[in-house]
Amino acid sequence: MKALFVHNPSFHLNERTEDLIQILRDVDEVITTPKMARACRENVITATDFEPRGTGYVQDIEDMVEHALKDDVDLFITAGGDGTASYVASAAIKLQKEGSEPIRILSYPAGTENIGPIVHKLNNIKTNDLYGMKEVKLDAIEVSLGNHILGYGFNDVIIGNTYLGTLDGNVVNLDARALALEGRKKRTSVSHNIVTDDFKVKLNGERMNIHNRILQICISPLQFMSKVPHVVLGGLMFGIGYDHAATLALLDRNLTDTEVSNWDIHCITNATHLCFDENDTLKLSGFTENAQIIIDGNPFVRTEEEITLRLRPWAVTALWAED
Repeated sequence: MKALFVHNPSFHLNERTEDLIQILRDVDEVITTPKMARACRENVITATDFEPRGTGYVQDIEDMVEHALKDDVDLFITAGGDGTASYVASAAIKLQKEGSEPIRILSYPAGTENIGPIVHKLNNIKTNDLYGMKEVKLDAIEVSLGNHILGYGFNDVIIGNTYLGTLDGNVVNLDARALALEGRKKRTSVSHNIVTDDFKVKLNGERMNIHNRILQICISPLQFMSKVPHVVLGGLMFGIGYDHAATLALLDRNLTDTEVSNWDIHCITNATHLCFDENDTLKLSGFTENAQIIIDGNPFVRTEEEITLRLRPWAVTALWAED
């Protein structure tokens, strides 16, 4: 088996990542960056160097994924958070030939949040055996601006001005635009102004009614929500019976705010939910300049007025540890 190994810049192989080291040893050949290849060989892992062009983290990932697809790699392994895994999966989906089988991906949790489902803990592996893991096909949210696909979200797509990131050892609200445009981590406050009075939601061309003010927008697959009580789910329960379904949530509170002063357990949260499936096209428009796009924690600058969202069923096959 041949694998591409992509890691975030701060990741290191050491005694705390022994479970991942064992997984990499199970692979016949690991293709990775020269620095990580040296670390692999020091840990008795067969590794081959690939040097990306060095034009930036995201572009380097795309270079590595493109090389791997041409080299008929069997497995994509990531070490990072949801964002690293999403970058790799998104690049592969966009670069694959039409009709190709979904890539197989194993994502080691080494990021800020590691929410999943594409990132999966390995500490339940009883034998540290790569071949004893189960394969799970994952749905994803496809996000486009105009004719350009930005990427695929396996956990969520958030529209707002902030994303959760680590700064000085703390998880805080970081400025989405500053990271996307400048590669700079800048702490900021959550905006309470992301949509205009002309905000529209269109499902297959038909405008939907909205019943509450909007401080945060979240779009997410419903694939792993079936264990939540139906009464709590409210209208979302109607999407659970579908093989492939997703939801748009329009919230009057920001639920990913790290400012403790804004937390109030007794405050009612109003939400408008709209379920959609693989045959639907969802278009959102009418945003302020504060509305950027965060795909599984990765910020993108919104360069078009209208955002197009679709559900892509079984976009990748993830390897999970057996419970």
